[in-house]
Amino acid sequence: MNLDTFRLVDAEAELRGTSDRAAAIVGASLIDVQLEQLLIRSMVKGIRAGSLVEGFGPLSSFRAKIRIAGCFGLLPPDVCADADLIRKIRNEFAHAYVPMSFEDQKITDWVLALRALAATRKQFSEYKQNPEKWAEIEAKGWHRARFLYFVAISSTQGTIAALTNSCPQREPVAPAYAELKREL
Repeated sequence: MNLDTFRLVDAEAELRGTSDRAAAIVGASLIDVQLEQLLIRSMVKGIRAGSLVEGFGPLSSFRAKIRIAGCFGLLPPDVCADADLIRKIRNEFAHAYVPMSFEDQKITDWVLALRALAATRKQFSEYKQNPEKWAEIEAKGWHRARFLYFVAISSTQGTIAALTNSCPQREPVAPAYAELKREL
């Protein structure tokens, strides 16, 4: 799947306008698709990656994509940690049989632990010193876990997109590559 601008706009609209469960799942899906693009981009030119990243392929799960991208140094450790926490949040919502919300303490704690929010947390601590500014933040709901999750998704997706764009596609290193290409 390709993450084009139109799909990204549609997904962001869904993040804002739907239930917390849908927002958690769609947000994580944005990261999952962006990781897939990073992994495909880092593969040897000409590889048909579909069998690797789709269905029951070895890179089809969100967790596998995160781990492989981290192990091969395609993502910095803090981005891997955030992607894994986003995966946990998604799983918590996706597998719960009871209503859930970003306001549930466990989810809020996980969202606040996202490293992509470091600058936001710093800014908030400064705003809390100014009651007028903090009142504005609260009035807009910008301090709530759902909004912060959206900020972290946007930041993480943007970071992975930048890494994808700067990742050179690799050339084959051996004549046997043609055989490998047929097997995949």
